Amino acid sequence: MNSTISLIFFACFVALASAKTCKYTSGDLNVHWIYANNSIQIQFQNKNLKNDHWTGIGFGNDKNNIPSIIFLLTNNVITTRSVTLGEETAPVFTNTNSSNTNYQLIYSGYFPQDKTINAVLNVSPNFGGQQLTQCQKWNFFKKGKISNGNVEKSDNKPSKKKVCATQCQ
Repeated sequence: MNSTISLIFFACFVALASAKTCKYTSGDLNVHWIYANNSIQIQFQNKNLKNDHWTGIGFGNDKNNIPSIIFLLTNNVITTRSVTLGEETAPVFTNTNSSNTNYQLIYSGYFPQDKTINAVLNVSPNFGGQQLTQCQKWNFFKKGKISNGNVEKSDNKPSKKKVCATQCQ
């Protein structure tokens, strides 16, 4: 009986150890993703975001037309939006909420004591016209301001990483 339990535990350990989770970590941003069930699950964390600011992730190589998902923080509440971004332009909203886009927000939370947002979402492999099953650049936007309800451009150009999402299984 003990050998059977040990064998089951070992098999589970090997299965978990062989699953490859991919990540991007830089400064205050921690992003992990995995491809499963024809979807990309993304865990997004920004450890330094104040109210009336936004952060996000975008997909594709075009520096002037980046289909993106942004997290807007106002009054300690996170709102998620599908937008098109440029490296040096303000977001252009493409949809009003996640119910009619190619992503689904699973969880979001804000911890004001340490200015950390956490979000988990499932993203369709075809997001904003980008085929995320193909290797391409992902763009990581650290933060931008929200002034009087207007979402401004990112404070910095996005960091970029070449991602082959289907290799993260």
